[in-house]
Amino acid sequence: MRVCVGLLSAAFALAASANAALITNGDFSAGDTSGYAVAACGIGTTAVNDAVCGFSNVIDPSQYIYVNQNGADDYLQLDTGFGILFGSVTQSLNITANSHLFSFDAGVIGGAPGFGSDIFPDKVTVGVRNSVGNFLRIFSMTENGFTAYSENGLTASLTAASGGFFGTGVVADLSSLIGLSTLLEIQLFSELDGRNVSFALDNFALTGGSPSEVPGPASLALFATGLIFFRRRLRRTT
Repeated sequence: MRVCVGLLSAAFALAASANAALITNGDFSAGDTSGYAVAACGIGTTAVNDAVCGFSNVIDPSQYIYVNQNGADDYLQLDTGFGILFGSVTQSLNITANSHLFSFDAGVIGGAPGFGSDIFPDKVTVGVRNSVGNFLRIFSMTENGFTAYSENGLTASLTAASGGFFGTGVVADLSSLIGLSTLLEIQLFSELDGRNVSFALDNFALTGGSPSEVPGPASLALFATGLIFFRRRLRRTT
């Protein structure tokens, strides 16, 4: 029976690790932005024709986009300020029939009043870029509140946060992107208006069921039954 239990535990561990690997470093427990491409544009001295910034100045993103910690909880922090105009964080996603529900936690964790107006507030927008390069919004947040979008075939809603110190969670159905090349894209906009606002994101996950190549609960139960039967036959022959 020890062999059966050990093999069954290994199967459950395989299922869990496969789900966790759908988004690399989704909870930022690596302590950095490993798994993501990070870029920023703003006030600098070197103007180049960059894929993200166009002909704007490319700046060091680590001043504004980095992993911070609240107790034992690591999260992605995105700061606005006078030096940055735009920032982006991206990672390729594999959307399948069993991993099409995209969820994460979000919050505004700090802000300092400036001399600018609220007409164009600093903002973080989370979305996906589809196979033809269109950016599809899922969620945005400013100092004034949160917005979940249901457009372009995607449906998103606000919910309770899954953990940490966040109060707001987001869940989006990405079924319309199943089998298509998809890029997770987080955009940071700063109005250079003297405001310094800190946004936070955490616990990115894709769920909706175990991937087809990983045994589900029914398959695991059948697997366990087979192991027990095999062990009984082995006893009879020894």
